[in-house]
Amino acid sequence: MKLGKIGQGKTAGLNGPVKPGGTAGRVKKEEEISMTGADLKKIAAASMLIDHAGALFAGSGWLYWLCRFVGRIAFPLYCFLLAEGFIHTKSRKKYGQSLLLFALVSEIPFDLTFWGEVLEFGYQNVYVTLFLGVCMLGALERLSGKVFLQTGAAVLFFAAAEVLRCDYGGVGLLLIAAFYYWRMGMLAWPAPLGIAAWESLPCLGSGALSFLFIRLYQGERGEIRYKYFWYWFYPLHLLGLFFISCLVRG
Repeated sequence: MKLGKIGQGKTAGLNGPVKPGGTAGRVKKEEEISMTGADLKKIAAASMLIDHAGALFAGSGWLYWLCRFVGRIAFPLYCFLLAEGFIHTKSRKKYGQSLLLFALVSEIPFDLTFWGEVLEFGYQNVYVTLFLGVCMLGALERLSGKVFLQTGAAVLFFAAAEVLRCDYGGVGLLLIAAFYYWRMGMLAWPAPLGIAAWESLPCLGSGALSFLFIRLYQGERGEIRYKYFWYWFYPLHLLGLFFISCLVRG
Protein backbone atom coordinates (compact mmCIF):
# COMPACT_ATOMS: atom_id res chain seq x y z
CA MET A 1 0.00 0.00 0.00
CA LYS A 2 1.32 3.42 -0.83
CA LEU A 3 0.43 7.07 -0.66
CA GLY A 4 0.16 8.89 -3.93
CA LYS A 5 -0.07 12.64 -4.55
CA ILE A 6 -3.23 13.71 -6.28
CA GLY A 7 -2.99 17.45 -6.03
CA GLN A 8 -0.76 20.36 -5.16
CA GLY A 9 -1.89 23.83 -4.26
CA LYS A 10 -0.22 26.97 -5.58
CA THR A 11 2.35 28.77 -3.48
CA ALA A 12 1.39 32.25 -2.40
CA GLY A 13 3.74 34.76 -3.99
CA LEU A 14 4.50 32.40 -6.87
CA ASN A 15 3.42 35.01 -9.42
CA GLY A 16 4.80 38.00 -7.57
CA PRO A 17 7.16 39.16 -4.85
CA VAL A 18 6.52 38.27 -1.22
CA LYS A 19 5.79 41.27 0.97
CA PRO A 20 8.16 42.03 3.80
CA GLY A 21 7.21 40.08 6.89
CA GLY A 22 4.90 37.87 4.82
CA THR A 23 5.19 34.21 4.05
CA ALA A 24 5.32 32.52 0.73
CA GLY A 25 2.35 30.35 1.47
CA ARG A 26 2.51 26.64 1.96
CA VAL A 27 2.38 24.01 -0.67
CA LYS A 28 -0.68 21.98 0.12
CA LYS A 29 -0.45 18.35 -0.82
CA GLU A 30 -3.40 16.06 -0.81
CA GLU A 31 -2.71 12.39 -0.57
CA GLU A 32 -4.81 9.33 -1.11
CA ILE A 33 -4.29 5.70 -0.25
CA SER A 34 -3.81 3.41 -3.23
CA MET A 35 -3.36 -0.33 -3.41
CA THR A 36 -1.46 -2.68 -5.67
CA GLY A 37 -2.34 -6.19 -6.69
CA ALA A 38 0.07 -7.48 -4.06
CA ASP A 39 -1.80 -5.52 -1.38
CA LEU A 40 -5.11 -7.03 -2.46
CA LYS A 41 -3.61 -10.53 -2.30
CA LYS A 42 -2.44 -9.93 1.27
CA ILE A 43 -5.89 -8.72 2.34
CA ALA A 44 -7.60 -11.63 0.60
CA ALA A 45 -5.26 -14.18 2.19
CA ALA A 46 -5.71 -12.70 5.68
CA SER A 47 -9.49 -12.61 5.26
CA MET A 48 -9.56 -16.22 4.04
CA LEU A 49 -7.41 -17.38 6.96
CA ILE A 50 -9.76 -15.69 9.44
CA ASP A 51 -12.75 -17.25 7.69
CA HIS A 52 -11.36 -20.79 7.75
CA ALA A 53 -10.05 -20.51 11.31
CA GLY A 54 -13.46 -19.31 12.44
CA ALA A 55 -15.23 -22.15 10.62
CA LEU A 56 -13.02 -24.71 12.36
CA PHE A 57 -12.48 -23.34 15.84
CA ALA A 58 -15.02 -20.60 16.67
CA GLY A 59 -18.01 -22.80 17.43
CA SER A 60 -21.38 -21.29 16.53
CA GLY A 61 -21.53 -18.07 18.55
CA TRP A 62 -20.80 -14.44 17.76
CA LEU A 63 -17.09 -15.09 17.14
CA TYR A 64 -17.96 -17.60 14.44
CA TRP A 65 -20.19 -15.10 12.64
CA LEU A 66 -17.62 -12.33 13.00
CA CYS A 67 -14.97 -14.52 11.38
CA ARG A 68 -17.33 -15.48 8.56
CA PHE A 69 -18.34 -11.83 8.10
CA VAL A 70 -14.70 -10.83 7.64
CA GLY A 71 -14.00 -13.93 5.57
CA ARG A 72 -16.59 -13.12 2.91
CA ILE A 73 -14.31 -10.32 1.72
CA ALA A 74 -11.76 -12.81 0.36
CA PHE A 75 -13.57 -14.46 -2.56
CA PRO A 76 -14.60 -11.27 -4.41
CA LEU A 77 -10.99 -10.07 -4.13
CA TYR A 78 -9.73 -13.33 -5.63
CA CYS A 79 -12.30 -13.10 -8.43
CA PHE A 80 -11.23 -9.55 -9.20
CA LEU A 81 -7.55 -10.56 -9.20
CA LEU A 82 -8.35 -13.51 -11.46
CA ALA A 83 -10.01 -11.23 -14.00
CA GLU A 84 -7.04 -8.85 -13.82
CA GLY A 85 -4.62 -11.75 -14.22
CA PHE A 86 -6.51 -13.07 -17.24
CA ILE A 87 -6.46 -9.66 -18.92
CA HIS A 88 -2.77 -8.95 -18.30
CA THR A 89 -1.03 -12.34 -18.23
CA LYS A 90 1.53 -13.07 -20.95
CA SER A 91 0.34 -16.67 -21.28
CA ARG A 92 -3.26 -17.57 -20.50
CA LYS A 93 -2.46 -21.20 -21.15
CA LYS A 94 0.17 -21.26 -18.39
CA TYR A 95 -2.15 -19.25 -16.14
CA GLY A 96 -4.86 -21.87 -16.51
CA GLN A 97 -2.38 -24.72 -16.09
CA SER A 98 -1.14 -23.22 -12.81
CA LEU A 99 -4.69 -23.00 -11.47
CA LEU A 100 -5.43 -26.58 -12.50
CA LEU A 101 -2.21 -27.82 -10.90
CA PHE A 102 -3.01 -26.14 -7.59
CA ALA A 103 -6.61 -27.35 -7.77
CA LEU A 104 -5.20 -30.88 -7.74
CA VAL A 105 -2.57 -30.08 -5.08
CA SER A 106 -5.17 -28.44 -2.81
CA GLU A 107 -7.84 -31.13 -2.92
CA ILE A 108 -6.37 -33.38 -0.23
CA PRO A 109 -5.64 -30.52 2.22
CA PHE A 110 -9.15 -29.17 1.56
CA ASP A 111 -10.82 -32.52 2.15
CA LEU A 112 -8.76 -33.30 5.25
CA THR A 113 -9.49 -29.92 6.82
CA PHE A 114 -13.21 -29.63 6.18
CA TRP A 115 -14.36 -33.22 5.68
CA GLY A 116 -11.86 -35.27 7.67
CA GLU A 117 -11.14 -37.54 4.71
CA VAL A 118 -8.16 -37.84 2.37
CA LEU A 119 -10.40 -37.54 -0.68
CA GLU A 120 -14.03 -36.49 -0.69
CA PHE A 121 -15.51 -35.74 -4.08
CA GLY A 122 -18.80 -34.27 -2.91
CA TYR A 123 -17.42 -30.71 -2.78
CA GLN A 124 -14.42 -29.17 -4.58
CA ASN A 125 -11.89 -26.56 -3.46
CA VAL A 126 -11.92 -22.98 -4.69
CA TYR A 127 -9.08 -23.50 -7.17
CA VAL A 128 -11.46 -25.64 -9.23
CA THR A 129 -13.83 -22.66 -9.33
CA LEU A 130 -11.02 -20.31 -10.38
CA PHE A 131 -9.80 -22.73 -13.05
CA LEU A 132 -13.30 -22.97 -14.51
CA GLY A 133 -13.44 -19.18 -14.35
CA VAL A 134 -10.35 -18.77 -16.51
CA CYS A 135 -11.64 -21.35 -19.01
CA MET A 136 -14.96 -19.50 -19.11
CA LEU A 137 -13.29 -16.13 -19.75
CA GLY A 138 -11.26 -17.69 -22.55
CA ALA A 139 -14.44 -19.02 -24.16
CA LEU A 140 -16.25 -15.69 -23.77
CA GLU A 141 -13.36 -13.86 -25.38
CA ARG A 142 -13.18 -16.29 -28.31
CA LEU A 143 -16.91 -15.85 -28.88
CA SER A 144 -16.74 -12.06 -28.65
CA GLY A 145 -19.56 -10.43 -30.57
CA LYS A 146 -21.68 -13.59 -30.60
CA VAL A 147 -24.01 -12.87 -27.72
CA PHE A 148 -26.12 -16.01 -28.08
CA LEU A 149 -23.09 -18.31 -28.10
CA GLN A 150 -21.46 -16.39 -25.23
CA THR A 151 -24.60 -16.81 -23.14
CA GLY A 152 -24.73 -20.50 -23.91
CA ALA A 153 -21.07 -20.97 -22.99
CA ALA A 154 -21.53 -19.08 -19.72
CA VAL A 155 -24.56 -21.20 -18.80
CA LEU A 156 -22.56 -24.38 -19.49
CA PHE A 157 -19.76 -23.25 -17.18
CA PHE A 158 -22.23 -22.20 -14.47
CA ALA A 159 -23.86 -25.64 -14.74
CA ALA A 160 -20.46 -27.37 -14.57
CA ALA A 161 -19.62 -25.49 -11.37
CA GLU A 162 -22.90 -26.60 -9.83
CA VAL A 163 -22.60 -30.23 -10.96
CA LEU A 164 -19.02 -30.48 -9.69
CA ARG A 165 -20.10 -28.70 -6.50
CA CYS A 166 -17.23 -26.25 -6.65
CA ASP A 167 -16.73 -23.81 -3.82
CA TYR A 168 -19.10 -20.85 -4.46
CA GLY A 169 -20.65 -22.72 -7.41
CA GLY A 170 -22.21 -20.95 -10.37
CA VAL A 171 -22.50 -17.67 -8.46
CA GLY A 172 -18.71 -17.66 -8.19
CA LEU A 173 -18.36 -17.88 -11.97
CA LEU A 174 -20.98 -15.18 -12.40
CA LEU A 175 -18.91 -12.91 -10.16
CA ILE A 176 -15.74 -13.65 -12.15
CA ALA A 177 -17.54 -12.79 -15.41
CA ALA A 178 -18.91 -9.57 -13.90
CA PHE A 179 -15.47 -8.43 -12.79
CA TYR A 180 -14.04 -9.23 -16.23
CA TYR A 181 -16.67 -7.23 -18.09
CA TRP A 182 -16.37 -4.38 -15.61
CA ARG A 183 -12.59 -4.19 -16.12
CA MET A 184 -13.14 -4.30 -19.89
CA GLY A 185 -15.49 -1.31 -19.59
CA MET A 186 -18.55 -3.28 -20.68
CA LEU A 187 -20.34 -3.36 -17.34
CA ALA A 188 -20.92 -0.87 -14.53
CA TRP A 189 -19.36 -1.50 -11.12
CA PRO A 190 -22.69 -2.03 -9.28
CA ALA A 191 -23.03 -5.38 -11.10
CA PRO A 192 -20.06 -7.15 -9.43
CA LEU A 193 -20.79 -5.27 -6.21
CA GLY A 194 -24.34 -6.58 -6.16
CA ILE A 195 -23.28 -10.16 -6.92
CA ALA A 196 -20.65 -10.05 -4.17
CA ALA A 197 -23.33 -8.88 -1.72
CA TRP A 198 -25.81 -11.50 -2.94
CA GLU A 199 -23.30 -14.34 -2.58
CA SER A 200 -22.60 -13.34 1.02
CA LEU A 201 -26.19 -12.63 2.13
CA PRO A 202 -25.98 -15.09 5.09
CA CYS A 203 -23.16 -12.89 6.39
CA LEU A 204 -25.06 -9.62 5.88
CA GLY A 205 -23.69 -9.15 2.37
CA SER A 206 -20.19 -8.47 3.69
CA GLY A 207 -18.64 -9.56 0.38
CA ALA A 208 -19.55 -6.08 -0.87
CA LEU A 209 -16.94 -4.68 1.54
CA SER A 210 -14.28 -5.99 -0.83
CA PHE A 211 -15.00 -2.93 -2.96
CA LEU A 212 -13.54 -0.71 -0.26
CA PHE A 213 -10.19 -2.18 -1.31
CA ILE A 214 -10.85 -2.79 -5.00
CA ARG A 215 -11.73 0.86 -5.55
CA LEU A 216 -8.28 1.81 -4.22
CA TYR A 217 -6.55 -0.40 -6.80
CA GLN A 218 -4.57 1.65 -9.31
CA GLY A 219 -3.68 -1.10 -11.80
CA GLU A 220 -0.19 -1.74 -10.45
CA ARG A 221 1.00 -5.25 -9.72
CA GLY A 222 3.17 -4.31 -6.74
CA GLU A 223 6.24 -6.06 -5.44
CA ILE A 224 5.97 -9.84 -5.57
CA ARG A 225 9.24 -11.52 -4.59
CA TYR A 226 8.02 -15.09 -4.72
CA LYS A 227 5.64 -15.60 -7.62
CA TYR A 228 4.06 -18.81 -6.41
CA PHE A 229 3.83 -17.94 -2.71
CA TRP A 230 0.19 -16.89 -3.04
CA TYR A 231 -0.60 -20.05 -4.98
CA TRP A 232 0.90 -22.20 -2.21
CA PHE A 233 -0.70 -20.21 0.58
CA TYR A 234 -4.08 -21.88 0.03
CA PRO A 235 -3.08 -25.55 0.43
CA LEU A 236 -0.45 -24.81 3.07
CA HIS A 237 -2.73 -22.78 5.32
CA LEU A 238 -5.31 -25.57 5.07
CA LEU A 239 -2.74 -28.15 6.11
CA GLY A 240 -1.67 -25.91 8.99
CA LEU A 241 -5.25 -25.56 10.21
CA PHE A 242 -5.78 -29.30 9.87
CA PHE A 243 -2.76 -30.12 12.05
CA ILE A 244 -3.81 -27.52 14.63
CA SER A 245 -7.30 -29.02 14.74
CA CYS A 246 -5.78 -32.47 15.28
CA LEU A 247 -3.77 -31.15 18.23
CA VAL A 248 -6.70 -29.25 19.74
CA ARG A 249 -9.20 -32.04 19.38
CA GLY A 250 -6.77 -34.83 20.13
